[in-house]
Amino acid sequence: MPHPVADAYIASGANLRVIIKGNQGGATATTSYDAVLRVLGYHPVAKRNVLNKPIRFISKVLPMGPEDEENQQYVEFKRLLPSEMIEKDVTARSTQMMVRRPSGERVKVEFMSSKQDLDAFMSVQRSAIYQDEEIEKSKWDENQMRLLKEGGDTSVSLTPARGLDWTYDLLWCRASKLFRSKTIADKFGLPEFEKTGLDTGIEVFNWATDDNPVMTAETIDRIFSEVIDEDDLAMRRYGVFKQASGKIYKVFSKQVHKLPAGKVFDAAAFRNYWHFRIIDYHPSKPWYVTWVAISPTNEWFVWHEFVATHDRCTTYDLRDKIKGMSLVDEDDPFNRATLIDPLAQMKQPNTGFSVFDDLKRGENGIRRLTPADTKNASARDRVKVRLKNALTAEVPGNNVNQNHPYSERYGIHMPTLWFLDTCKVHIEHFDKWRLIDFKQEHVKATRTVKRPSEKWSDFCRNIEFLAALDPVYYQLPDGNDNRRKLFLFQGRR
Repeated sequence: MPHPVADAYIASGANLRVIIKGNQGGATATTSYDAVLRVLGYHPVAKRNVLNKPIRFISKVLPMGPEDEENQQYVEFKRLLPSEMIEKDVTARSTQMMVRRPSGERVKVEFMSSKQDLDAFMSVQRSAIYQDEEIEKSKWDENQMRLLKEGGDTSVSLTPARGLDWTYDLLWCRASKLFRSKTIADKFGLPEFEKTGLDTGIEVFNWATDDNPVMTAETIDRIFSEVIDEDDLAMRRYGVFKQASGKIYKVFSKQVHKLPAGKVFDAAAFRNYWHFRIIDYHPSKPWYVTWVAISPTNEWFVWHEFVATHDRCTTYDLRDKIKGMSLVDEDDPFNRATLIDPLAQMKQPNTGFSVFDDLKRGENGIRRLTPADTKNASARDRVKVRLKNALTAEVPGNNVNQNHPYSERYGIHMPTLWFLDTCKVHIEHFDKWRLIDFKQEHVKATRTVKRPSEKWSDFCRNIEFLAALDPVYYQLPDGNDNRRKLFLFQGRR
């Protein structure tokens, strides 16, 4: 009896289908069965039967002949395909098979190795691609180009493993639909079917080794008895991506930390909060600018963001845009500081001045521009504490510390961190930033600790810059007008 998730895979009309499964989960047999239905013209999804161009299989090794048993895609495909339909089989010199359909049409099927040079993938168009495990990203991109003209589709099957390069980000994280087996749903408390809200056309089918009907529970338990690490077991047996185990901010939750701006943001109330701007400066990349409001109860609200591209504007243009997006005036005492990566203090050889100098110069300059502390080892932990406290509080305004009634620094309120849903890039960065392996083999041999990924780091670093300063709101001197001239910036501009 077919597995319901495998049935969903066969019945799917998505242009990119991804099987994420445990070891020996039977994905190769499932994808080969799907391909055989197409080649014979019997596939239940009608468009899959239209094969004007060859089908391409990509595995780790090439089939070396009709008796080959190393290339499992070839073995399974040939096992399921009626032998009388094979007009020409693969040979040691040619890895292409010619199949005659019952209707008399011919369909070409080619088998390739992921170890072949990139040039080998630069050929004519293909109607479909069946890929086994992750391949180099450049080869993946080239294969996708082979499908454009024919509007072809791709099927990928893989077992999650440590060290995967791009499949987690490009496939799993961008899935529009997730189909999970009951085994996985029960084990990890996840829904069997999930719509992510993304419109990517990627559908993921997730099942465990336990879902393979040809394997007994005793055999499975014996095979995995020596896998001690829980993350390894989740990946190898249950096909659950644990790339998330490398997440730097594991406690970040979109369901809790993301707030609806329409309900939370009140400009009049926020003007009575302390305001900080943080700029992650890059000489060639865009600048990432964050606006944070700090409430009297030690809650940080990330309420605005700006990805500032500077290829068509000057430093002064960016300065004016940053000021224009701010909620309080530059000389307002509630505008506490603007932190910037100290890299901005490097002198430019053509002018003798730095970007830091340009931003703060003159009457229109940014007030209280301060180099950020980028070396503070405690900053990341402080951010994690705020995220964890926000999970405990669940909603803003509910952060009175019940366990430790008073803290010398924070008083009776737990420090928290929230993101308005208008700050979409912040939310994406906090959700996806993680530790990755070093790429160079000689570095891997000497480093046991992974490095933070450059991707998705920018806005996370901004919040860490602020956490290094760790400002705490205090009441400014009493007065009917908190913006009295007494508190305005004094001195040279």
